[in-house]
Amino acid sequence: MSLIETRKLLDETIEEIALVLGGIFAVHGVADEVVWQAMKHLDMSHDNALARLEESAPSEEKIQKTANPAPRPHPAIDALLMNLSIKRRNLILGLDDHPKEGCHKWMNREKNI
Repeated sequence: MSLIETRKLLDETIEEIALVLGGIFAVHGVADEVVWQAMKHLDMSHDNALARLEESAPSEEKIQKTANPAPRPHPAIDALLMNLSIKRRNLILGLDDHPKEGCHKWMNREKNI
């Protein structure tokens, strides 16, 4: 399995874990701060796994990765994709897809160029 395929599998697994936890948290009415803390730690676990994955990658893949780095999308594109992901998650969990406040908070960010 290539580094890219392994990374995709890791990302999909973490996403599934987040959705499962989100469903459990929603059913049991877990406080927002607990949900945020759990997702923060899940994200940290993801970062740690990625670091270990990159350390263990065969040198050929490391050379190819540094020789042809993937272009980074604009932060606004990242924000939109995150927003769409959140909406998809909310749909799956049966949560309100249009929160009354802060729905498009990401659009008001200052430019970080």
